[in-house]
Amino acid sequence: MAPETGGQPDGGAFTSAAVSKSGAGASAADGRKRAIAAGIKGDFDAAAAAEEGAGALAGRPAPRKPRDAFVKNCDKYYGPKTPHGYIEARFAWCTKWVAWKETRDQRGRLIAYHAVHYYQIGYGRDDGHRSVRIYLKPYKVVARGRAASLGTPFGFVPVCKQASSTPGCAVDKPMVTKALAQWKAQDLANKWTTWTISSDENQSSATDKVSFHRFTFQFSTGVQTTPQSDDYMLRCDSAQIGARTKACVFHDIVPNLKYALYKANGSRTTVYEVARHLKDAFQHPDAANMYPKENHPKKIPGRYTGSVDPDTPNWLERVPYNGTDYKANSNTKNHACHRTGPYRLTGLPSPPGSGQQCDEYPFASTKQGAANPTWDFSVRAVSKDDNHAAGQALKKFYRQWRILYFGNDFFYVDVVNKMPR
Repeated sequence: MAPETGGQPDGGAFTSAAVSKSGAGASAADGRKRAIAAGIKGDFDAAAAAEEGAGALAGRPAPRKPRDAFVKNCDKYYGPKTPHGYIEARFAWCTKWVAWKETRDQRGRLIAYHAVHYYQIGYGRDDGHRSVRIYLKPYKVVARGRAASLGTPFGFVPVCKQASSTPGCAVDKPMVTKALAQWKAQDLANKWTTWTISSDENQSSATDKVSFHRFTFQFSTGVQTTPQSDDYMLRCDSAQIGARTKACVFHDIVPNLKYALYKANGSRTTVYEVARHLKDAFQHPDAANMYPKENHPKKIPGRYTGSVDPDTPNWLERVPYNGTDYKANSNTKNHACHRTGPYRLTGLPSPPGSGQQCDEYPFASTKQGAANPTWDFSVRAVSKDDNHAAGQALKKFYRQWRILYFGNDFFYVDVVNKMPR
């Protein structure tokens, strides 16, 4: 009988719904909808970032091989709840798969079972290159049955899904095929097979040359070439983010800026007063101590609730510092903080005092800020030090997660009681 081949995620009981069946799409809206629909958020700890300080973020080249700590996290976190892969801060991605081949005799009895269980790991870049490095290494090789042989060939290669991507996606090398004995030796030697997926900016007509590329893997067992059932999304751009231009990140994750009220030991974080303001704005926007007052129930955007509708645009979008939107947001906020202009009767009862600043949410650096006609906003006098620390953490978040401007990107905000230990 002809051998049968197949492959599946190797990280728990994946259901058919958990493995991606997303339709075609290569726009920013498609990428955002896909990431939100997956329901996987990635947290940026604002309190921890504030304690670390602003610092300089160097451009990230791809490492020579995956870092051991990340491989351990892949083992720990990849599974049915992360169907598009386990992702850290958009720049590191992993999945685990198994490819197999079964051979039966004329009576249907299994006489050979061959399988390779393997890591698929990727690192994005923001050091002036529009590419990601892909790494593959087996962690278990199986040859079982009276007709099994470690000489059986298995091959693997990442491939761009051109029909559902922005043009310009390319893989630098063809399929790598080795006998099972060679794959097993590679596992024992902790060596990785690598490819580079690149993005041609000249093929994009979008702002900042943004491109969305979907890729998957194909594997061969010497009988036929089979594509994996899942695929993964890259976003590449040529935007100027600080001193860094050109980057590619893994897009199947929801960026979430998380503020904590308290440290693990119970003491206040350096962003406590801002976190308290945000929590109150989310949960009690119309309370007696919340300003500015409105004649309708206030709608505050950007809160991550754990259940997000990709068709409901309540996320935040970044805008350029000192641009038109930023200046309009700041001007509106200042009226509410100092009880002038349209907020002369409904703004803060008194302006911030000594050692204080006026904090606003949504942030002035977002399209949904104080001047946005669709959403409402909140202001409060907070500690100058807390406000400065929160502002530095926000800037760091924008850089480390490569948050682009306007509709090319999105993020949410969350407030938790305590920082993780």
